[in-house]
Amino acid sequence: MQPFVAALDEISTLPKAAPGFVRCFKTGDGNVTSVVAYPDALIIVNMSVWQDPASRRDYSYKSMPVDFFRRRDERFEKMAAPRLAKRWIPAGTFPTVEEGRQRFASLAQNGSTEAAFTFGRAYPAPA
Repeated sequence: MQPFVAALDEISTLPKAAPGFVRCFKTGDGNVTSVVAYPDALIIVNMSVWQDPASRRDYSYKSMPVDFFRRRDERFEKMAAPRLAKRWIPAGTFPTVEEGRQRFASLAQNGSTEAAFTFGRAYPAPA
């Protein structure tokens, strides 16, 4: 876990320069790891908005954090629930932490749907 924590500041600045990045979740104090969204305080909230799924995928799998994604099972406890939930939102909006929780719950309960989906089963943008 230490290598991940040590690189957290650097990793959190990378998306801002990535093509397709729109906005990321922020707190007043700048410490998003301080947000407790679940009874398990070790679950970290990490939300971002991207123009399209391809931009988000390219950032996730073709940038510096790739090593962290590949080795996540060494650094993080295995979760029964999905680790990533995607959805389309209206331009100019940003989801709340509670909306994020709802999308994860939907994905865990229903699998990929228009309400919440994964890279492996994305849905087209609504009209």
